[in-house]
Amino acid sequence: MTAARPRTVAEIPTPALLVDVDPQEHRRLLEEAGFVSVDVETGDVSVRQQMLEQLQIDGFRALKPFFSSIFDREMRNSVHRREMGEAQRTFEEHTGYGLYFARKPAAG
Repeated sequence: MTAARPRTVAEIPTPALLVDVDPQEHRRLLEEAGFVSVDVETGDVSVRQQMLEQLQIDGFRALKPFFSSIFDREMRNSVHRREMGEAQRTFEEHTGYGLYFARKPAAG
């Protein structure tokens, strides 16, 4: 017997935990570990920007899921579109990246 298909975005299990990540806390931890010249860069993730970049890489093959969804009755359902829009906004609110550059001093 297979599990029932989720009917809403809220029913999809998510293993990720929403935690506040403080880049300055990470900087402090790296410095405590002996790293010097710690530089931190953070940024947001944009689903639209990722889609445009994927289009540049894969060409029109990247649009296949979009065109497939046009012909899928469930995907055209306004409730589904609203839920997916909410999921996209939530994704962008809680997703980003952090790049940490540091140098470990030579042992002397």
